[in-house]
Amino acid sequence: HIVGIAVKENCKTGMSKQVGKTTIFTKESLKMIQDRMRVYCINSFNKVYGLEEVLKKKKKGRNQDISSKDMEEFNQEKNKLKSNLENLKNEVEDLKETKETVTKELEDKKKYNHKVVLKDKAILYKENEKLKHELSFEKSLHYQYEQQYKSLKEKTDYLIEQIKKVLDKVPNFIKIIVERLFIYKDIDLKYFKQNYDLDEKAREEKERKRRLSLFRKGQKVNENIYESKVENEKSKEKDNSYSL
Repeated sequence: HIVGIAVKENCKTGMSKQVGKTTIFTKESLKMIQDRMRVYCINSFNKVYGLEEVLKKKKKGRNQDISSKDMEEFNQEKNKLKSNLENLKNEVEDLKETKETVTKELEDKKKYNHKVVLKDKAILYKENEKLKHELSFEKSLHYQYEQQYKSLKEKTDYLIEQIKKVLDKVPNFIKIIVERLFIYKDIDLKYFKQNYDLDEKAREEKERKRRLSLFRKGQKVNENIYESKVENEKSKEKDNSYSL
């Protein structure tokens, strides 16, 4: 690095000596000064420390003269990046707050869902216990009905067996009742009465005759009415012919 004032001499306009950075500090002059400084520095270093070190060769493109315009653009870009960085920091803070809020909401929802699940489990458990009790009760009733049915069937079978033993000693109508209604069970009681019960058949025949008698009487009344109407019409026609 050089800290110095570049003095330009023999100026034709103005003062004879003037500050002239661009005239004195050119690329060539700066290169020459740098080369001399490198030699001076390494010699001084070796003299102080008693060494024989050699400086590395300069690499092309390492030295660059930055103009004020480039510095201004650099500063603008730097400020822009700093502003973007601040915005990103703010966004990160907002995201952290959002994350904390969302995390809290999720925790609250988990707690609520846990309570709901526990409540639903309790309700389902109660309903399940109630259904178990009802099922047990239904099984008990079914068992009782099954036992009653078995007992009744045994008694019925026993009765039929005893009836069969004396079946030949009873009237024929009783035989028919036992065979049709209890043994074969292929007809119902109403049909049986209509076809095999003589008293029932007699009552039905009597009812049939009564209805038939009423029907004939009704027919006769209708015939008399019709004949009366015909006679009246004929007498009216006769009276009309006489008047003419």
